[in-house]
Amino acid sequence: LGKLQACSLKKEPSSPDLHKEFFENLGKTWSLEAWRGMFKGILAFENSDQTKRILEQIDDLLPVYHASNLGSTIHTQMSFRPVIVNGDMHTGNVLIDKDSGDLVALIDWQCTHLGVGVEDLHRIALTA
Repeated sequence: LGKLQACSLKKEPSSPDLHKEFFENLGKTWSLEAWRGMFKGILAFENSDQTKRILEQIDDLLPVYHASNLGSTIHTQMSFRPVIVNGDMHTGNVLIDKDSGDLVALIDWQCTHLGVGVEDLHRIALTA
């Protein structure tokens, strides 16, 4: 994944689809309540008081950032050059050879956009 993202730094992306406001479109597709439900689902696995407090803070922030363009501008705000991000990186989209354990492919690229390189790592860590 890092090698792919590094390659995207070699040339300025020219595809207009990579420049679209991915997160604004995602906000139109997934309602605020859907996002809230996704985070509340964490309580089924971890329901400590600390987790509950963190989820309350997230719940307070969701209306502020839902359907915003933060995801597509944060790299600029942090002075990072954007890289190609898969946008849907989870274990179901990582194909591993059952015999060798080697990475065979990363699939499901319809959410590809320009963003911060750590975004895919964050997503796969949350879903692993």
